[in-house]
Amino acid sequence: MRADARLRRPRSGSTLFRNRARRKCLNIPCGPKPFLFRSGVLSESSPILVFGHLCPDTDSVISALAAAELLNGRGIPAEAAMPGPLTPESAFVLRRFSLPCPPRVDSAAGRRVALVDFSNAGQGPADLREADIAAVFDHHRCDGDIASRAPELWLAPVACCATLLAGLFRFYDVVLPPGLAGGMLCAILSDTSLFKSSAATPQDLRAAEDLARRAGVADIAALGADLLTAKADISGCTMRELVLRDFKDFTMNGRIVGVGQLEMPDITPVEPLKGGLLAACAELAAEGRHSVMLAVTDLGREGSLILAASPRPDLFELAFGRPLHGGEAWIAGMISRKSDMVRPLRKAFESLGRNPD
Repeated sequence: MRADARLRRPRSGSTLFRNRARRKCLNIPCGPKPFLFRSGVLSESSPILVFGHLCPDTDSVISALAAAELLNGRGIPAEAAMPGPLTPESAFVLRRFSLPCPPRVDSAAGRRVALVDFSNAGQGPADLREADIAAVFDHHRCDGDIASRAPELWLAPVACCATLLAGLFRFYDVVLPPGLAGGMLCAILSDTSLFKSSAATPQDLRAAEDLARRAGVADIAALGADLLTAKADISGCTMRELVLRDFKDFTMNGRIVGVGQLEMPDITPVEPLKGGLLAACAELAAEGRHSVMLAVTDLGREGSLILAASPRPDLFELAFGRPLHGGEAWIAGMISRKSDMVRPLRKAFESLGRNPD
C-alpha cells in the first residue's frame, strides 16, 4: 500500500537547495527559496553529545539517535541522549523497532554537543550556553545565538527534523539501519499528525514513503493508528505531567510563553480534566512565564481545545479569532503547534509594547 492511500497529501512546499546535486540527493523540489546551510569541519577528537529539546517528543528522541548515527557514519564520534523522560508514544516507537533508549542528560556545560529539533537556548538544558555547540539540525524558526555558534548548521522548512536527517543520510551516503528508518518514519507521522497538519510538506511525505520501504513497513496508516493510540495514553499521569508531555517555551516580544500539546483521536476522555489542566497551566505560568497554553488536539474533529493561563486573554482572541471563556476555547483547524499556534501567538504578542503587562 502506498503511504498516501489513506493519508492526506500535504500542500506544496518550498525549496531547500539551489544546488541541483544536493537537491536531488535530499529529494527536494525546485523553487525560489534556498536552504539555509553552513558547513564547517567538526573535530574528531572528542565525542559529540546529541540531544533534542526539553520535554522530548518522538521527533526529538528519534532525531537524536539518527543524528548520532549520521555523525558516526561520517567518522565523527557521537552519542545520543535526551534531556527528559520518554513519552508513551516514544517508548512505543523504541519497542516497535528495537531501538536503544538514549540515556538521560540534564547538563551540557563543558560538553561538545549537537542539537536536534530545536535551536533556542530556552528549550534546552539550563547550562546550554556553557556548552560547545558543534552542530544544529532543526526545522523551526531559528531564535537566539545558539545556532550561530555551530560550525555546522542544517535548517529546513519541513514538518519534522527526521525528514531533514533522512535526506542527509543520502547526502553523505551513510547507511541507514532499517530499525532507525522505522523510528524516523514514526517521527514524521507524529510531527505531521498523520499528515493532517498544515505544516506537512511534500518532502515529509516522500521521506515517509522512502523510510517505510527501508524499514519494511507495508501499511503506514496502520502504524500511524498504533502510534496515535500510544500517544493518547494519559493513564497514571498528573495534570502537570500532561501539560509538560510535549511542551516548549518561546520568547515572544520579550515574554516567555509556554505552549504544550496533547494529541488524541478523540478528546472526550480529557473533558473531565479541564479544570486540573488549567490549574497546572496557571502553576507553570507562575514559575516565570507570562502565559501558558495547552492545546488538546482532536485529530478526529481536526481542531483543538485550548486552555490558557494568562494576564492577557485578549491576546489569544487576537491570535486565534475566538474569545476565551473560563480560560478555554475550541479552535477549528488548529493542529500544528508551529503553524497554527506559535505563529499567530507570536504576531499577537508583537502587538504589545516592551513594557511588562
